[in-house]
Amino acid sequence: MLEDGFQLRWGSQDYGAIAEQMLEARYSSVTQQAYSQAPVDAGIKLAKLVRPVLERARSLPHSIAFGDSHSRNMFPLGSQAVGMDWMAVSSETTGVDIGVLIGSNLTFGVSKAAMIIDNEKKIYESYAEGIESTGSTGDLADLRIGFFAQFIG
Repeated sequence: MLEDGFQLRWGSQDYGAIAEQMLEARYSSVTQQAYSQAPVDAGIKLAKLVRPVLERARSLPHSIAFGDSHSRNMFPLGSQAVGMDWMAVSSETTGVDIGVLIGSNLTFGVSKAAMIIDNEKKIYESYAEGIESTGSTGDLADLRIGFFAQFIG
């Protein structure tokens, strides 16, 4: 509970090896079908950014986070949402939950990814407004780093 769950998940990955796998698979039929519009070089650059982003996020303000706040674990209840599957609750860099909510939907099929592409800014801003409405005086730039630290995974 007191350890950064996202650090445990993403910090243990060997992103250099992942970048090498991306290079090796860049011309495979599966890669071409799934990522024909995304340059592999951008993914490799992103993989190189993971470690510095995680280290920066480790030093930012933390809060209790749901940790598994993707859309399949969130259910509307009136004007609020109820979260299910609380196994990943931990102390996290503030902003990690919105990274899960937005990032995980990119892996749930084309329609969910399209919805995120069209609405990411509104979803993020709504989350940030919710954080501010609690009286938080934290820096919203730090919130964005927490978001990106999880989203990048």
